[in-house]
Amino acid sequence: MEVALHASALLGERPRWNATTKQLLWVDIEGRTLHHFDPARGEDRSIRLHDRVGAAAPMESGSRSRAASSSRSWTSLARPHGRSPA
Repeated sequence: MEVALHASALLGERPRWNATTKQLLWVDIEGRTLHHFDPARGEDRSIRLHDRVGAAAPMESGSRSRAASSSRSWTSLARPHGRSPA
């Protein structure tokens, strides 16, 4: 077994495969980030959020992601295009 991604997440949860983009969508609840991992490139891109995020799911178009905050509201977010700062 190999580790696909060495993430420094505080609490990595809710992985969901996006068959359209061929990326793994996952969240770092305590780190307040939504992640898009591209295994073909070995890149993990993230979007910082203002609140804890509990889940994420791709929208039908595959070009945007949805993230739910702890306030139980859904927010529509564009997929990140660049690598987040380390």
